[in-house]
Amino acid sequence: MSEPPPPLPDPDPEPRPEGDPPLRERFRSGVVVVVLEPRDGAAFAPDLLGHARDQGLTELAELLAGADLPAEPAIARERVGQVLAREERARSRNPQRSGRSLTLYWRLDAVAFPGDLAELARRIAEFDGVDSAYAEQAVVPAPPVPVQEGGATPETAPETTADAPPPTAGATVTRVAPAVALMAQGHLDPAPVGVGARGVWGLPGGTGSGRRVVDVEQGWAETHPALAGFTVAPDPPRVNRGGAHAAHGTQVVAVVAAAAGVPVLGVGADVQVLGCSHWDGATRRGYNVVAALDRALDLVDPDGGDVLLLEVQRHDEDGRELPTETDQGDLDAIVLARDLGTVVVEAGGNGNRTLDTWSDPATGRTFATDSGAVVVGASASAGAGGGHPRWTTAVSGSTWGARIDCHAWGEGVATATVVAGAPGYTSGFGGTSSASAIVAGVAAVVQAMHVERWGFPLAPGVLRHLLRTVGTPQSPAGAAEPIGVQPDLEALAAVVRSA
Repeated sequence: MSEPPPPLPDPDPEPRPEGDPPLRERFRSGVVVVVLEPRDGAAFAPDLLGHARDQGLTELAELLAGADLPAEPAIARERVGQVLAREERARSRNPQRSGRSLTLYWRLDAVAFPGDLAELARRIAEFDGVDSAYAEQAVVPAPPVPVQEGGATPETAPETTADAPPPTAGATVTRVAPAVALMAQGHLDPAPVGVGARGVWGLPGGTGSGRRVVDVEQGWAETHPALAGFTVAPDPPRVNRGGAHAAHGTQVVAVVAAAAGVPVLGVGADVQVLGCSHWDGATRRGYNVVAALDRALDLVDPDGGDVLLLEVQRHDEDGRELPTETDQGDLDAIVLARDLGTVVVEAGGNGNRTLDTWSDPATGRTFATDSGAVVVGASASAGAGGGHPRWTTAVSGSTWGARIDCHAWGEGVATATVVAGAPGYTSGFGGTSSASAIVAGVAAVVQAMHVERWGFPLAPGVLRHLLRTVGTPQSPAGAAEPIGVQPDLEALAAVVRSA
């Protein structure tokens, strides 16, 4: 297991105004992403306009000189050598590797550009020296309060003491005294109800010891009692957004591995969880997921076996939520992680739509382009026939389709949270956020058990196959909106022992 790297030097960025940046043209972020061709010097170019002039890229140079389009590299220039070495190592592991280099990505701040951003991207994509360009779809801001379908609100939820019964399905958020009873957590129960986590905790590696999950999103309450041992990796100018945005990350971390002595349990108590923020505290374009994924790869075991958890969703053209790999830069970063032996678990998105018919409006790319990530759908907490139907609400629901690898509970998940700025607990976490957090914990535990039994971790593709096939089938059988199986850790443990 690699140790966390030393902090990066702090460039002392100017703080940006709080709040999400304004959207452009429906659900676009206001950024146009430009990917350069891999010409001499392109990876190390410190300035896009200077590079265009030096290379005789006349059209690109004229555009940048004549328009208000501030450009910054997706990957900080001081990290280029490290990233290129990492990409070369990935190529040695996978000679068929075809992902673009992350060092060739640039982000144009087009918030002040007067024209249509999709048309601007199409023009730039035709310029000499440019491989591709696209108008970025916005990251979906994480909800600042627990997902809930009714019951008490965070502001009026009752306190629970050690003498009170654990919350039921009717409760949503509770403040707790220092000594508390455990809350009901059916997602940990044996299959077919849950993922069978309780049944493997006594097995070698069954608590996830020696494995690490890096949660990529924007905010956490680092001082929450349930997050003892959790830290956010320093990565200026990306910072822990915290505040009203801390609830979501706090919920996620405690689902994976809650600290001892609190009223909730994680899937794997000994999994180490780190956070890596994609929130840029300095620029007016507030998200840079590619940079966060690059930094996250510093934190995982270079020999493989750790997990990147992507709690990030992107808007589609209609504003519905999709996995973040719909962004080309995010896709290339995920492919790099896979080729390095790191398991990527990705929220399938709460877009309540099929992924089978999605296509990139700029390139025509579909989900047939396999990132290697484990894409997770969400299910209801109980269903007929021993399985779980797809999770839906009046206004939302899990994505579905052939690209969804597996599912887990998308409602009624008890975990830590933040209530009115203070530590609290909820029985109402849900959506593909809770489901992907559960599956990330399962993946880390399976890897720990495999290392204990055989001395090495599973390759990402092998583990994904197991998560797709060893579990409780969706209910009803043959559902027209498939979300795969719910992984079963007890059955997976038996596979590991006999492999």
